[in-house]
Amino acid sequence: MPSKYNRTLSGCWDREKIEEAISSRQAELEGTEEKSTARIKFLKRKIAKLKKALKDGTPVGGNVLPRRIAKSKVSAPSGLKRSVSSRRIKKICFKCRKRGHTLQDCQGEEASICFRCGSKDHILRNCPSPDTGTLPYTSCFVCHKTGHIASQCPENENGIYPNGGCCFFCGSVEHRKVDCPERKKKS
Repeated sequence: MPSKYNRTLSGCWDREKIEEAISSRQAELEGTEEKSTARIKFLKRKIAKLKKALKDGTPVGGNVLPRRIAKSKVSAPSGLKRSVSSRRIKKICFKCRKRGHTLQDCQGEEASICFRCGSKDHILRNCPSPDTGTLPYTSCFVCHKTGHIASQCPENENGIYPNGGCCFFCGSVEHRKVDCPERKKKS
């Protein structure tokens, strides 16, 4: 709700309606019906507020008009465009390490080759060659040499944890907690 000083009211009561409300509240207060103490306090507070409004012209009754929104509806799509473009800029390609696209959309020459056999007809997961444990056609993101991936790079201190971290059980950066040999020994 807007601040009580910055709001606009519509349909405020005139002098006659305020006097009518005061008399009806006083009649209820002085009536013979049983009332709770909370109701009595409420009526006394309302009567005092209405008398004050009658005396100094404070607006009473009516409804608070909704505030006008400073931004026009036309500016919303440009904000949406801005957020989409900022998301695109935040993307980093794991192949060429440039901003604005991902590995799938990379226009680099080696982006769509098989890292195991070097074929441009398929990618690693579809490679018919047997897994030898090495990937001779990969390039490392850390040292930019070919033949190994970043997690196996001798210059990479973080291992498989690019943002830092280690195995919860043994502290190694070469495997995850799920694959920890010490954890498997304890189980």
